[in-house]
Amino acid sequence: MTLSGTAAASMQAGPYDPPQDRPIWLTLAGTWTGAVQVMRSVDGGNTIAPLTAGGELYARFTGNCCEEIAVESDGRARYYLEITVATGAVEYDLG
Repeated sequence: MTLSGTAAASMQAGPYDPPQDRPIWLTLAGTWTGAVQVMRSVDGGNTIAPLTAGGELYARFTGNCCEEIAVESDGRARYYLEITVATGAVEYDLG
């Protein structure tokens, strides 16, 4: 199952329940400006935090992409997209 849709305004999409121990891919398409940040929660969405690597933001996109962003091993984890659209519309697919 994937998390997919189109955003023409700022929003949060999710949750996405990732498969265990398999790559998670993010695809962004369309004509848009703004940013998409991949977020993660392990407590049912009460606390949602951006992905980081070495303390720096990771998996933040300002343009179209098709990338593997993570391999999840924690069965409690759920993923979200924090979408900020300044112009246009972004099509997203997380799966």
